[in-house]
Amino acid sequence: DLGLYEHHRLYPSRWQMRFMAFNAIISGATGLEWMLYKLPVDGGAWVELCQVIGELKHLHDLLASPTLGHRLEVSYTELGFSDWDGVQTMVKLHEGGPWILAANTQFDPMIATLNNLPDGMGSKVSVCGEDRDLPIRNGTVCDRFQPYEVHIYGPCTS
Repeated sequence: DLGLYEHHRLYPSRWQMRFMAFNAIISGATGLEWMLYKLPVDGGAWVELCQVIGELKHLHDLLASPTLGHRLEVSYTELGFSDWDGVQTMVKLHEGGPWILAANTQFDPMIATLNNLPDGMGSKVSVCGEDRDLPIRNGTVCDRFQPYEVHIYGPCTS
């Protein structure tokens, strides 16, 4: 039984599922599994889970590409919160160039500057799925992260 009362069941949101998936990948997971027992297929949680799985499927080649041992350094801009060590990163080598997966593992929003970028990033990066580009200045890129937000940075196509 999943609980005494059906209305007490709480499923993670798409935002939460996406964070958990990418946080696991950045932490070294090579496979993911979801517990779907009795999850109603006509419910919102199922639809949102399918969206996360669809994104992962779309990114399959990137996610399956080699991980570089390149260590990024992350610094933070003061936003009035005290815990600034939450952005975890992973660098992948895909289609001949570096890609960066970054996840804010903290509840607080933050502005993070990714330092010590790998060679081959160019002069700007594209934030995949977000229809925006960010400049690279002096080997760094700066971006805002909401709580548990994930960004994927790749080569600019524009």
